[in-house]
Amino acid sequence: MRCCECGSDMRFTNEPITEEFRGKEYTVNGIERWECDHCGNNLMTGEMATILAKSQARQYAIDEGLFLPEEIKEIRQSLGLTQEQFESVIGVKFPAVSRWENGATLPTKTACKIMQALRDEPLIRNVFYEMAGIELKGKTKEKKPSKQTKRDAVPA
Repeated sequence: MRCCECGSDMRFTNEPITEEFRGKEYTVNGIERWECDHCGNNLMTGEMATILAKSQARQYAIDEGLFLPEEIKEIRQSLGLTQEQFESVIGVKFPAVSRWENGATLPTKTACKIMQALRDEPLIRNVFYEMAGIELKGKTKEKKPSKQTKRDAVPA
């Protein structure tokens, strides 16, 4: 295969690839692609591009102290909320929670702080539920997550 940028031969590889994501460089293993040793251009399938992007986003989220997709889903489910209810409580628009939970996009630090407060503080949770019009069973909804997520606090 010839490189569309420089015309040199390309080679098929799955060597680690280092790419920039939100101003930081991240290295991901196992991404199959055609690569030009002359100019550095690479070509990959849409599936491999998605895997690369999600891997970089996950590494970035860990570095920045953001909740990971599985942690967001665990918090929402432990609160007994649908994605739509969770969006209303947090104050984000549809389909933000779905995108966070499937790893398509990352939540903001502010959204993570709100999720942390909802998870850890029943009184704050009740205020947010009332503002969103979510019905509470009894005076307070004390249902807490079955287990803490990997990070106990989201950094400022």
